[in-house]
Amino acid sequence: MLKSLVYKNFRLQAQGIRRLASVASNAGLELVDSSEASTTIKLDDKMLVTYHNVFLRDSCTMADKSIHKDSKQKLFKTSEIVPKSVPASTPRVIEDPRTGASMLEIEWDEGDGKTHKSTYSKQFLTQYSNIEARRIGKFFENDVIQWDRSKLVTAKNKGKIDFDYDSYVKDDLVLFDVLKKINTYGIVFINNIPKQEEKTNKWFIEDIATRIGYIRETFYGKLFDVKSVDNAKNIAYTSHSLPLHMDLLYYQSPPGLQLLHSIKNSVEGGESIFADSFFAAKYVAQTEPQAYFALTNVPISYHYENDEQYYYYARPLVVEDEASTDFATGQHTIKECNYSPSFQAPFEFGITKPFSPQDKDDLVSSHSISSNVNNAKEIGDSYLFKDFLRGLAMFEEFVHDPVNQYAIKIPENTCVIFDNRRILHSRNEFVLKEGEERFLKGCYLNKDTYMSKLRVLTKKFGHLFS
Repeated sequence: MLKSLVYKNFRLQAQGIRRLASVASNAGLELVDSSEASTTIKLDDKMLVTYHNVFLRDSCTMADKSIHKDSKQKLFKTSEIVPKSVPASTPRVIEDPRTGASMLEIEWDEGDGKTHKSTYSKQFLTQYSNIEARRIGKFFENDVIQWDRSKLVTAKNKGKIDFDYDSYVKDDLVLFDVLKKINTYGIVFINNIPKQEEKTNKWFIEDIATRIGYIRETFYGKLFDVKSVDNAKNIAYTSHSLPLHMDLLYYQSPPGLQLLHSIKNSVEGGESIFADSFFAAKYVAQTEPQAYFALTNVPISYHYENDEQYYYYARPLVVEDEASTDFATGQHTIKECNYSPSFQAPFEFGITKPFSPQDKDDLVSSHSISSNVNNAKEIGDSYLFKDFLRGLAMFEEFVHDPVNQYAIKIPENTCVIFDNRRILHSRNEFVLKEGEERFLKGCYLNKDTYMSKLRVLTKKFGHLFS
């Protein structure tokens, strides 16, 4: 009820906030300098920004001249407009006749006496004025909260990661809140799902997933059942305990989100365990920077070879986003982690030590130059591998500490959605007694699909949450 009132108040405020944003956009836009190579403007009477003219010409959105009016796709190649990125006259600040907002207008020299006119809003120029601003609305790493058990329990007790099914499927503002919380915590719960009839072609998990985007099909199918079966091809389809892991890391592009709808869960045991791999990686980085460096560089091989299928991919445990920096630490932010012990293949990095000749003459006579280079690389790799093993042990100790885990026996008629590139998940062993059953329905979504919907709804509702 409280959440519904909050969402209603957000809507009542929306129109007034939009008006304020429109008035603010009329504030200071001043031309300071212009040359053949660049244009300098002052934003809000305080910030000087110099833009490369090729960037400005390349960003023109004039319909049917620079972009197609319907598809919004560019009608030219960047290399074509480089010679045409020189102003034909001094740029000027004008007023948008429709909104009254300030705009920068530049008339470009196209050659042969032809010109091309482009306009740039203050909002656009502000958005591209610095590295951090360019990521706003596209990436949301600044909203991430890394958690241990205490922090996630607090968030759950305050209702921050729990949502009602009916509101989720009907209300885009609730959907937006869900997507934001997945970005923030990496995990949410959709509750009060209607009782699922098993003999049906309609599965509620499809409604939950397709609210975000299209379902990612894998060799498990579009949807998959998590229940104990005979001759299981995956340990998840047994009653045994599962170690902490992420799914399908042997794919070149693993799924971004995993959804699990608890349909029946009356067994003894079978609790789901979740842990934040980003928090564990940060712990290693702060405690042993050299070991953390190895975690970002040593590839771990993953494979699936079963049932006439052979998948393979190698990736480091920690992948950083080199375009994003955590200004509090000076380090790149973490983009994703990769940890799935059950599907690890033999290591291929730093695992051999090359022959060491007794002296320089032996080195020259016994090995080609290329062999010497490879030997030097192997020696360096072997030292890095030692650092990696130290970092891996620290990472594993951290995620397996109960204080860094959140355990829950997922209630029937609840669906958990979690980030498969961040959140580790496992399951306790369970006992199947007569008349009892544990049945979860699952599916995956690509990270691109999720990010697309988050960006669209951020444009629509983002100002309500700022």
